[in-house]
Amino acid sequence: LPTEAEWEYACRAGTTTAFSSGEIEGIGCQVYEKLDPAAWYCGNSEFVPHPVAQKQPNPWGIYDMHGNVWEWCRDIYHPNAYRRHGKIDPVCTSGGTDRVIRGGSWHLDAGAIA
Repeated sequence: LPTEAEWEYACRAGTTTAFSSGEIEGIGCQVYEKLDPAAWYCGNSEFVPHPVAQKQPNPWGIYDMHGNVWEWCRDIYHPNAYRRHGKIDPVCTSGGTDRVIRGGSWHLDAGAIA
């Protein structure tokens, strides 16, 4: 599994916006012009997960980094991970039992998958 920092790096694919396809246009379950082509979320998923690669990939050619299904990371979730392990590429391997999950899900609003 990738670390959370590795996942974030791959997801952003060199972009600086909230989504690799652009900025957040709003929070809710309506369809958003910039997010819709790249992600499954409650505004366009019909509340079911979808097969991989049905939306456009990020600039590095990686599909489904935003929405559809959550993705596990190697890191263990800890609310103070950045304080305990540094703010640049922290790796948290102790202090809890839950894994960090990233990417969002088909049943969540656009703000939850940023």
